[in-house]
Amino acid sequence: MACPPWPKGKRLVHLDLKGAPPRMEYLQKLIQVFSRLGVEGLLVEYEDMFPYGGALQLLQATAQPAYSREEVLVLQDWAGSAGMEVIPLVQTFGHMEFVLKHPQMLRLREAPHCLGTLNPHQEEAP
Repeated sequence: MACPPWPKGKRLVHLDLKGAPPRMEYLQKLIQVFSRLGVEGLLVEYEDMFPYGGALQLLQATAQPAYSREEVLVLQDWAGSAGMEVIPLVQTFGHMEFVLKHPQMLRLREAPHCLGTLNPHQEEAP
């Protein structure tokens, strides 16, 4: 049996910026390549590389500096200029390790030993 044709829709690229985040100069070059390939949007997963402020600043990476607010805005401008939509990938109930690993956030876990799952019944969780 043949596979059905791929559904028509937008061509998106998932940019996973956590772990080994690329420098801004490299991201600019990537966006240019993506544009030539017909990419229409970027699904951007910042996690601990996002420039959190206030009480959430503890979520920022410590192994390397997080992107600055200005860098995030520049990235969005580059993508927009190339005709790409930027879609932030935001973790919700699962895959929350980068948040729930912090001692200040332990109370938000579904179970004390579950590092990655947020308890939606905690008033502070949503």
